Amino acid sequence: MLRPEPLDIVIILLVAILLFGANRLPESARAMGTALREFKDALAGKETESDAANAKKEVQHELPKSSEVNQDDLPRTQCKVCSKPVRAGMKFCPECGSPQ
Repeated sequence: MLRPEPLDIVIILLVAILLFGANRLPESARAMGTALREFKDALAGKETESDAANAKKEVQHELPKSSEVNQDDLPRTQCKVCSKPVRAGMKFCPECGSPQ
């Protein structure tokens, strides 16, 4: 079986220091540890603080119901192909299907 010997570990650390630099190595290790912890928590089904904060933001920023938005009040442009009116922001003309 392959077991890492102390010399192997020293060589791996030296290569890591050469690649990332001595200043960025602790930051990289910290980021890797955080990612691993979040992965384990996700597998266990635990909710992290960032997940709870994101869930609260999603609840606060709900889109208005379609009955609250008057479609006639939205700005309109003309289709480049068929010259029919098209609501601003639409990617395709509802009449001819051409891209806008």
